[in-house]
Amino acid sequence: MTMILLSFLAVAQAECENWAQIDVEGSQTLYLEETLDLAVSDASCGDVDSCLWSILSPSDGGTLSPSTGGETTYTSPSQLDNCQAITVEIALTCNDLGGQYAVDDQIDLQIECSADDLAALTGPSSWKPSGGGCNSPQYGLLLLLPLLSRKRKRQ
Repeated sequence: MTMILLSFLAVAQAECENWAQIDVEGSQTLYLEETLDLAVSDASCGDVDSCLWSILSPSDGGTLSPSTGGETTYTSPSQLDNCQAITVEIALTCNDLGGQYAVDDQIDLQIECSADDLAALTGPSSWKPSGGGCNSPQYGLLLLLPLLSRKRKRQ
């Protein structure tokens, strides 16, 4: 009987080896205002209600909702200073089944501006000032100069 109990505990421990690790459902590179679902791995191995999600850095690196429980949704920030990419550090802290020991994990997410965000910040790269064709105002002024100079000579 003792042998069966020990083998059951060994199997349970092996199944819960990844307890309280962050499961990422998607890419860890996000653009502005994108969302990413995060979950506690092996949720049946511990008290997920005790799990706390937090953004370690930077403080303006987006939002987590909700901030407690077995799942959360991360939303990236709506803007970046000069569209400079940032790394956001997300942490998860949970208690073990006995509620005695904290189990921690953390991940890094890369937040970048999309090509559209960059274009909105810097303006279209293909725009160039132009003018000087036959219908431009400058062309009309050039035609008037010889006429104006003739009138002055006759007077």
